[in-house]
Amino acid sequence: MSDTTYEKFAGLRIYSQNIYKKYDWISTLLERRENLSNIILIQEPLWGLIRYAPSMTDKCSNPIIGMPSHPS
Repeated sequence: MSDTTYEKFAGLRIYSQNIYKKYDWISTLLERRENLSNIILIQEPLWGLIRYAPSMTDKCSNPIIGMPSHPS
């Protein structure tokens, strides 16, 4: 790696964490690392039912499946 390339990435802070599919830990991790890391890598994020959304065609409503949403 050249000196110029090194200087370009010298202040880059990367954090990697295995979440073990725990919703609460994702939220806590993002709150704690928000200003400490430039890039956060999340391994094994939760992928499941987030909530139910009202539906015009289904009395039971539509399930919303995906990853948790966080402002960060």
